[in-house]
Amino acid sequence: PKGLPDREYLEKYLFTFEEHMQAELRVLQSCLAQPNGAAIAGARNKWGRYRWGTQAYADWEERQREKQGGSNSNDTSSYDMLADLDGFCYGKQVNDTVLRPQWAELQMKNPQKVIMDKNVHLLQSHLGRSIYVLPL
Repeated sequence: PKGLPDREYLEKYLFTFEEHMQAELRVLQSCLAQPNGAAIAGARNKWGRYRWGTQAYADWEERQREKQGGSNSNDTSSYDMLADLDGFCYGKQVNDTVLRPQWAELQMKNPQKVIMDKNVHLLQSHLGRSIYVLPL
């Protein structure tokens, strides 16, 4: 709004980077929850029917059995289950007010704040890349 100082406008009407990151991390936590998170279960259902997928999941399950049985416990060549974050954790626009599923709670709790819909893909990419560099 006209006449409102920039800082006041930002605090009242725009989400902070931290608010976005918390929302993203909540989605990732639920999506990657082993063994039945949406990203893992969805990937298994989608890709497990292909020959390469069937073999990948069989290899993973065998490694997990070996780990649980204590055999070859010093093996560092094991890998995690395949996960499809983009396919099963993130989605398209939910409705006119909720632009992405991962931001639904954020937008519902703060209806006065906005996320501009013209560059949502850029915001989503920026947040995703920020999560990956966070540990660095």
